[in-house]
Amino acid sequence: ALSIRLFGNTPLAVRAVPAAAGTLAVLTTWLAARALFPPDERRPFGGELLPLLAAFSLAVLYPALHFSRFGIRAMTLLPPMTLAVWAFWRGWRQGSAGWLGLGGLFVGLSLYTFAAGRLFPLVFILFGGYLLLTDAASVRARWRGLAAATAVALLTAAPLLLYFIRYPYFFVFRMAYVAN
Repeated sequence: ALSIRLFGNTPLAVRAVPAAAGTLAVLTTWLAARALFPPDERRPFGGELLPLLAAFSLAVLYPALHFSRFGIRAMTLLPPMTLAVWAFWRGWRQGSAGWLGLGGLFVGLSLYTFAAGRLFPLVFILFGGYLLLTDAASVRARWRGLAAATAVALLTAAPLLLYFIRYPYFFVFRMAYVAN
């Protein structure tokens, strides 16, 4: 809506948001990859090669360029997803409830971007289940941060979730349409 307000009812207004999201996604992909694979002097290029390669790949590969420049809103999902991974992983490594809560905020925001974002919280749910099975001590040590992440994600997504409770058809409409 802001883009249409700024540029009018034009193709530029429709394409500006996914293009901006695609450009921002290059940076946020680098941040997420750097959180997952932090700098380490024992690795080539001090461990910076993998995050740079991830960002470079997103910047030059045809699907990302096509989606972001053609105005396909799927690109709006990438920045909140990668920011969620970045914040969550920083919070997990540091044991910080604040970073984990910020990750929850981005998980909640991702639900508003594109229909596929509705499945994104499953990544964290499945990861949590995996951790409970393999490293329950770490989960117990970080339970406050995980509770903060869950609460913030649910609060952020609450208006949309209430809408879906009231109109469940719209929760699955796009996914059912694409699946058929």
